[in-house]
Amino acid sequence: MTKTILAEDDTLLAVVDTFKPSEEDEGIKFLTPLWCSTQLGVMRRVAGHVVVPHRHKQKVHTPLFGRTKEVLFVRRGCLVIDVFDNDRAFVDTVTLESGDVILLLDGYHGITFVKETDVVEAKDGPYAGEDKEWL
Repeated sequence: MTKTILAEDDTLLAVVDTFKPSEEDEGIKFLTPLWCSTQLGVMRRVAGHVVVPHRHKQKVHTPLFGRTKEVLFVRRGCLVIDVFDNDRAFVDTVTLESGDVILLLDGYHGITFVKETDVVEAKDGPYAGEDKEWL
């Protein structure tokens, strides 16, 4: 369940996640409104799920901040992230397990879920529609 805390003038003050994913909750669910400056999502992926390597396009509405930054916190499970530079050259592979977190600032990244995995994702907003450039 998601709870939003609003001021009297309807300003969004906080979002609380009490999401306890079950087997039928595979996928990603964003808890914040599309217009919110920080997007918060919860994700459950089955073992073997692959996110094709991609990077986020340059932000049009905030060009000084470059591309979308993402934080992935692994609540439970295990995933592997392949990291590439902006010239599409492979740089490193990182394995994240329960309790690990990564901040993705630039370049391309691809994800392979090794086990069924629950992730909390936070990224720059507002959501402006599909913004991926594929490797």
